[in-house]
Amino acid sequence: MEVSQDRNDTALFAGDFALWTSSRPYRGRTVSAAGTGAARAIILHLPRTLVPVPEAKLDRLFACALPARSGMGRILADHLVSVAREAPGLDELESERIGLASLDLATGLLAARANVQDRLPPETRHQVLLARIDIFIQDHLADPQLGPGVIAAHHHISVRLLHQLFRNRGETVSAAIRRRRLERCHGDLTNPRLLTVPVHAIGARWGLTSPDRFSRSFRAAYGVPPGEHRRTALGTRRGEPMHPSAD
Repeated sequence: MEVSQDRNDTALFAGDFALWTSSRPYRGRTVSAAGTGAARAIILHLPRTLVPVPEAKLDRLFACALPARSGMGRILADHLVSVAREAPGLDELESERIGLASLDLATGLLAARANVQDRLPPETRHQVLLARIDIFIQDHLADPQLGPGVIAAHHHISVRLLHQLFRNRGETVSAAIRRRRLERCHGDLTNPRLLTVPVHAIGARWGLTSPDRFSRSFRAAYGVPPGEHRRTALGTRRGEPMHPSAD
């Protein structure tokens, strides 16, 4: 995609962001290579009055590529892809809350690019910090040492503040880590390509190194032991009973 505004021109590739304002003339066009199909993009509309970035600093970002492969760019990109996927099933209240979260994360990205993070309101800074923590947890689920202390130290905050940030979510930090690990295990146990990987090894690859604890936690979350879940899912999918040694 190519975007032009205020004498700025930029070429965007898959995974890039660009910012432009609809209050001034701009030009955009997409180019698709043969056989790749039509180009697609997610567009987030931000009310200018709700973005606490000085006008002069924001103007410098128009029609410039904003990479989304790391840092705040990746956080916002992952969020928007999830929103686009889940949007059809959201009710009005959920949509409003996610809209506010999207505004906070987009503001965090623009403030970081404009180097004015200190101008963000406390609520937005906390939302951005939580998003960074979520990405960190996601990237380190396989580390058995991942816990509140490690997370707090990496983000240069106290463990107390970390717990306060999670309080409004109705889920503790440790519970969030355990849930996400179990979700990864749940998916891996239904993956035919991992059929030869023992159940306990599936747990260990996501940081659940105690087979007994992994089994109890999985059963508490999904109602069945991990081995039975695998037999039911893959046995049905394959149309034949699984070999006993698969556990």
